[in-house]
Order: sequence, then structure tokens, then C-alpha cells
Amino acid sequence: MISHCEFRPAIVVIGGSGGIGRAIASVAARERGAVVL
Repeated sequence: MISHCEFRPAIVVIGGSGGIGRAIASVAARERGAVVL
């Protein structure tokens, strides 16, 4: 399992990719309430 500290910045980077980034961002938003642009 990847720790949230390492996983969170990864979401920000992947968030710019597209559909995959959005899917991960939506899951993260549900778990942590994080907002990814």
C-alpha cells in the first residue's frame, strides 16, 4: 500500500493527464476531500 503522504502528490501530477487522473481524483476526493484541478 502506498502511504497517503506519497500518494497525494502523485494525484496532483496524474491529475493533468486526463480521464485516468479524474478517476483517481474523484476517489481521493471521496476519501480525503482533496480537490485536484
